[in-house]
Amino acid sequence: MRALLVTLACAAGAHADDEPVAVLIAADSEVYLGATARVVVIVGVKRDALENRLVQMFQRELDVPVRVSVPWLRKLAGAKVTLRTEDGERTIGVNDDFIEAAVYEDTPEILGVAVVVDIEPLRPGPLVLAAPEARYMTATKFRDDFLRGRVPVDRQDAVAKGEPFTITVRELPNDGRPEGFTGAVGDFNVKAEASATEVEVGATFKVTLDIEGDGNMTSFTPPPFRHDGFHVYGILERKTATWRDVTYEVAVLRDDVTAVPALVFPFFHPETGTYRTAKTKPIPLTVRSVGPGPAPAREEPTEPEAPASNWWIFAVAGAGVVLALAVRLRIRARPAPEVPPLIRFHERAQTDPAGAFAEYLAARLGCAPAAVIGPDLEARLEASGAPADLAARAAALMERLVAARYGGVPSDTDLDEAQAIVSTLDRG
Repeated sequence: MRALLVTLACAAGAHADDEPVAVLIAADSEVYLGATARVVVIVGVKRDALENRLVQMFQRELDVPVRVSVPWLRKLAGAKVTLRTEDGERTIGVNDDFIEAAVYEDTPEILGVAVVVDIEPLRPGPLVLAAPEARYMTATKFRDDFLRGRVPVDRQDAVAKGEPFTITVRELPNDGRPEGFTGAVGDFNVKAEASATEVEVGATFKVTLDIEGDGNMTSFTPPPFRHDGFHVYGILERKTATWRDVTYEVAVLRDDVTAVPALVFPFFHPETGTYRTAKTKPIPLTVRSVGPGPAPAREEPTEPEAPASNWWIFAVAGAGVVLALAVRLRIRARPAPEVPPLIRFHERAQTDPAGAFAEYLAARLGCAPAAVIGPDLEARLEASGAPADLAARAAALMERLVAARYGGVPSDTDLDEAQAIVSTLDRG
């Protein structure tokens, strides 16, 4: 991309004195589906024009008094577009806003600023980026005004037009695709840690997979935790553009397990066009079996011999005990009436919204409440007959409620959302 500096300098230098601005797009012409394309709209301005002839176009004074029109920044079919401004140093107008643009080149002859955009393709094929335009005003004569300062006399509107740019989005190859690949594209490193290294059989603890790197960090499906001797109860996630934590709540099923095995994370490396696999180190575990404890010593009571004259008292009492025991056994044998899932939800929602919502969804899916929590909840709800939008809402809400259970308090909005979803599902 640095070779384009020559093109930029030549473009600006070749312009006539009344056209001191050049604009162009710099990007890779090919990108793999799932990778993020870094696109830079470069605006080059001649130093002499910037200092002596460019006129401020807006009420707000800008470092680069230019308005850049980037049509696809608002919406681009088949892609997600994100404007990046964290490295901004010079103010410039972009579409209908002002942003801090990064300095691309700063020499005595030319100032180049960059509008940096990340484009995440959503489907294969061509992505056509319409040509950007840079609108500005120039003047060659100025007069000094007591109130307004330096005022242009022969102000003229001008526009510098760039060229359109096409990015070809390629499908990920099937050759070499590893088992367990969940859509991660980029360059990643992983490590794992456990919340405990001494556990009992059946007791839950947490295993966290830390993923760092450069790639589609927020969009791939979390890798599953499928290892012999373990049961997964649920998954929690935290993610940003540069790191992602996947926490599995697990339990060991056998006392012969000696470690959390190495976790593998397959990904596609777009620079080399090959699949790679990152792997964590195993975590040693000490697993204790849980067996029945020794029965406490039992002392046989000694009963005093009752007087013969009072035998009828013990007989009546014994009959009463037998009758009471029979009545109690009949009461216990009578099955408790089944509470409908909707009523159970409302009984628990205020005190344990995550548990109540999971129990209701479990009743709908025909599984245990612990089996509800997982990345495939949305698909399972759709398979059970729930509308797609409602299934997506329910899965997202379940994730928020579980996260609140571990790190906060659910909001009233989430409680209202849970009641609305349950009511809609119950009617359906």
